[in-house]
Amino acid sequence: MRRARRPAPALLALALALAACAQVETVVQQVGVDGGPSATDAAPDALPAPADAAVADAAGACGPEICDGLDQDCDGEADEDLERPCGDPLPGCPVRVQACVEGAWAACPAGGGGVERCDGADDDCDGVIDEGLVRACGVAVGACRPGREQCTDGTWFDCDAVGAPGAEAEACDAAGEDEDCDGTVDEGCACAAGAERPCGVERGRCAPGTQACVGQTWGPCEGAIGPQPEACDGVDDDCDGGTDEGVERPCGTQVGECTPGVERCVGGGWTGTCEGAAGPGAESCDGRDEDCDGQVDEGLVRACGGGVGACRAGEQRCVGGGWAACEGAVEARAEVCDGGRDEDCDGQIDEGCDCVDGATQPCGSAVGACRQGEQRCVGGGWDVCVGVVQPRAEACEGMADEDCDGAVDEGCACVDGATRACGNAVGACREGEQRCTGGNWGACSGGVQPGGEICDGDNDEDCDGQADEGCQCVNGATRPCGDDTGACAAGEERCAAGRWGACEGATGPGAEICEGVLDEDCDGQVDEGCQCVNDDARACGEDTGTCTAGEERCAGGRWGACEGATGPGDETCEGTLDEDCDGQVDEGCECVNGTSRACGRAVGACTGGTQACAAGQWSDCLGATEPGVEACNIGERVDEDCDGVVDEGFRAELVHTTYAELSTHHPDCDMSTQFFGDHCYSAADRLCRTRCPGSGLGPLALGPDDGAADIVCVRASARETVPYAQLAAIQPQCVESGAIDRHCSAAIDTWCTDRGHAAGFGPVEHSMNQASIVCLPAAVLERRWFTYAQLAANIPFCDGTNGRDGPLCQLAAQQACIAAGFVGMAGPLQFQAARLEVACLRP
Repeated sequence: MRRARRPAPALLALALALAACAQVETVVQQVGVDGGPSATDAAPDALPAPADAAVADAAGACGPEICDGLDQDCDGEADEDLERPCGDPLPGCPVRVQACVEGAWAACPAGGGGVERCDGADDDCDGVIDEGLVRACGVAVGACRPGREQCTDGTWFDCDAVGAPGAEAEACDAAGEDEDCDGTVDEGCACAAGAERPCGVERGRCAPGTQACVGQTWGPCEGAIGPQPEACDGVDDDCDGGTDEGVERPCGTQVGECTPGVERCVGGGWTGTCEGAAGPGAESCDGRDEDCDGQVDEGLVRACGGGVGACRAGEQRCVGGGWAACEGAVEARAEVCDGGRDEDCDGQIDEGCDCVDGATQPCGSAVGACRQGEQRCVGGGWDVCVGVVQPRAEACEGMADEDCDGAVDEGCACVDGATRACGNAVGACREGEQRCTGGNWGACSGGVQPGGEICDGDNDEDCDGQADEGCQCVNGATRPCGDDTGACAAGEERCAAGRWGACEGATGPGAEICEGVLDEDCDGQVDEGCQCVNDDARACGEDTGTCTAGEERCAGGRWGACEGATGPGDETCEGTLDEDCDGQVDEGCECVNGTSRACGRAVGACTGGTQACAAGQWSDCLGATEPGVEACNIGERVDEDCDGVVDEGFRAELVHTTYAELSTHHPDCDMSTQFFGDHCYSAADRLCRTRCPGSGLGPLALGPDDGAADIVCVRASARETVPYAQLAAIQPQCVESGAIDRHCSAAIDTWCTDRGHAAGFGPVEHSMNQASIVCLPAAVLERRWFTYAQLAANIPFCDGTNGRDGPLCQLAAQQACIAAGFVGMAGPLQFQAARLEVACLRP
C-alpha cells in the first residue's frame, strides 16, 4: 500500500513531570548551646531546652540553619548551603537534590538521567520507559518506501515502511518498477539478447550502473553504487532523500553524578552539544561525587557558630555526607543583666533586662500623707518597694490629702457634721434641713415637701408657683354632653379628680336597622348603607338554557339567597343543552362525548390513528406513528419527519477540523506519521460517521504548519466493500499498493456508476485485499472536468507534469469547486492526459 508522507520532523523529548511525593529531608545534626551536638539536652544549661533546637528562640540563641530566610547560626548569612534530596528514587538514576532559595525550597529538578534509548530502561530518569522513541526504517529503493517504527519495552516494533528488499519478486511488467528493491529493474525477466539499459538510482551517494540482457534475461546491475549506512558526512549515504538522519554518537562520562548523553550529526558535522548528559558540578556535602573526579565530598569545610558579642566562630567538616560537630566555637548563652556584655550574641546588650543587678532606686510617692520607699534590682528586674507609705481613700475631714494626688477631699460633697437648709417655701411647701455624713448630704428632714395637685381651684400643692395645672376641670363641676340628632338624646358629665367623667343619662347612636323610618346612628340620614328594607322581596335568577328564576328576601338590610331557582352548571358536552346558561351550547368543548375521528397522516414513516372524545376533549392519537427527526439512512430512503421529502438538508458539509481530532479516529493521521493518505481518509470517514451526513472525504484543505485540516461530510447512497481484484479488472493499475492514486479512484468511480450511482469515492477503509468505498447520489453532486491548466492556476504544482493527483491536485480541485459555488469536492473520479474529472458537492 502506497502512502504519501511529508518528511518527519525531529523527535522532541517529552518532559513528563513526575508527581511530587513525600520528600526525604536531610537530617541536620543539631548543635546545643551547651557546647555539643544533641537532639535533647543531656543536662540543663543557661537556656530552656527549646533554645537547643534548630531555630533561635526569643532569647536569640544560635543553632543550625533551617530554610526560612533567617540567620539561625548567627554568621551574618541566611539559609547558606542548605539542600536536601527530593522526588521519588528511580532505579539506576541519581538522587535529585533541591536547594533552599530565599527562605523556601526550590522546585525539585526534573530528570537527571541521560538520553532515552530503546533498551527497556528509564535512561532519562523521568519515570517513563522508552517514551516517544521513533526511528526511520525500510529503504527508498525501487517500489520500497521508508517508514517509521516505534520502541516498546526495549524492542523496535511496527515498521510501516512499504515493501522490503527481496520481499517481492520482479513483476516483469510494462510499469518498469523495481519491485524487489535491489536497485535493478526486471532482473531475471525476459529481454532481447544483447540489449543494455541503465539501472540503479542516482540519489545521494548512490549512482546508476548498466544492466545487460544475458541469455534473453536481464542480468545484475553492474557498476552501480548502492545504499550504505548513514555517516556524519553531509551526504545521503542510504539514498533515501535525507542526509545524516539518525546519526549520533555517545558522549560525556558515567563517573559520579555525571551521566552520558549523545551528540547528533547536523549538516555533515557533529553539533558539539552532548544532549541528555549531566556534567560535573560543584561538590556539596551530601555523600555524592558532583564534580565527577572519583572522590566524594573532598575538602569541604564551612564556618559555624557566630562571632557577635561574646560568641566566637568555629569550623565544621563534611564527613560521610553530613556536617560534623562545630569545633572551636564559643556558643551563645542567656543574658545576665550585667550592663556590659552581649552573652546571647544577638548584637544587643542586656535586652530583656529592666535594670543592672544590685542597682537601687526610690519608689512610691511623697505627696500628701504618702512617704517614699526603696527598690533593689534582682535578676534584671526591680524587687518590691520597701518602707513606703501608700495612698488610701480620702476621709472627708477637710484637712489631709489621704490619696496623695495633691488635692484635699476630692470626691467629697461636704465635710462630715456640716448642715444646710433644703426644700422650698413656695405654695403649700415649707423648708427643712440636710446633714453631711461620709462626705455626702443626707435626706431633707423637717420641711413640707411638694405633693400632687388636687384640682380644688385654689391651692398650689406641687409648689411650682401654679395652681391646678394639668387639671381639665374643678372637682364637682358639671356640663351637658351627647347629641339630640335622630334617635339620640343628650346627658350630663361630672368632674372628679380633675377629669370629666362619663356622659350619664344620654342615648347614643346605634346601627341602622333598615326599617325605612328612623335615623338610628344619629348622622342625619335614614337607612344609609342598607341594600333594602327588611321583609321586602324581589325576583332573582334567569330563565336561559337549563336555568329557572326564583325569589330573594331582604333581611338585616341585605338581599338573601335566591330561593327556588335553578342555577348554571358546567357544560357536559352532550351536544344539545346550554348547562351554563350563557346562550351557547357546549362552548369550550372540542367534541361531543362518545364520538371518535381519524387522526395523524400516512406520509413517509408516519401512519394514521384514532382519537376518542371524553370530557369534551379529543384524546391522544392512538395507534399513529408521529413525525420524527430526519436521519441519514445509508442505502435507504426514509422520510422520518413525514414532510414528503426524504433526507432533506443532508447533502454536503465543509467541516473545519484538526489533525489532533482526526488522530482520535485513526492514530496514524496525526500530521507527523501521516498527513494525507489511506489512514487520513479512514479518519475523515470515521469522524463524519459520528455526525449526519455520514461519510467523510479528505483531508482536502491541508494546514500542516498549524495542525488544521478541512474535510467534507456528505450523504452516501451506498457503502460497499470491494476486492482489489474486481477493481483491477476495471483499471489494471489499481492494486492495493496504489490504493489512493488516480487509477484506483477511476476504478472505484466506475464500479459505483455501473451500479446506478452518480459517483464513487474511496477507499475510506481497506484491508490486505479489499477496499471499503462510498457511492454518492446525484442529488449531492455535479460531475465536472478541470484541465491541469485550470488547476495549476490555483496550485502551480498540479500542472499535469509535476503533479497529476495527490493532496495538492485535490486541494486545487477543491478550490475550483468552491469558486463555482459548491461546498467541496470528491475525487478525482476519472482522468485523462490533460484533465481530471471530480464531483463538486452541493451544500
